[in-house]
Amino acid sequence: MFENLNCNKFCLESIPGYLLFTVTLWFIWKWICAKVFDSNFQPPLCPGKIIWKYVDYWLAINSVIDKDVAMKNCAIFWTPPPPPFPPLDWVKLNVDGRLNPDLNSIAVGGIIRDNEKNWLMGFALNKGLGSIIEAELWGIFEGLKLA
Repeated sequence: MFENLNCNKFCLESIPGYLLFTVTLWFIWKWICAKVFDSNFQPPLCPGKIIWKYVDYWLAINSVIDKDVAMKNCAIFWTPPPPPFPPLDWVKLNVDGRLNPDLNSIAVGGIIRDNEKNWLMGFALNKGLGSIIEAELWGIFEGLKLA
């Protein structure tokens, strides 16, 4: 297996051997999982065509990606704006809503922090039945009531 993953030889149409091997394994895994979790799943009649088409897409996409672009790793997090805005006594409210699609039940939660990132208060509530939009709106409403 490791030899196939590291194979730099080319197959038909200048396809790297490792790429064809990897994509083939991925599709086999994907189709096995589909059969296990979906009793109506039917394997493709021409799996080779699907695999070759995917490999072609992969090569086309990777041919236009600029590999010389420097990658910059950085942590993504919220930082307060520089002074003089906001004043030192500000608070920040974060809220979120969640939908359980199996039950159509929604829940909301939120947290309020001060300008030093200290937890001030928070909430988590079950709001019964609803949609994801309703969950998000309930989160905003409950958060503003708390603030």
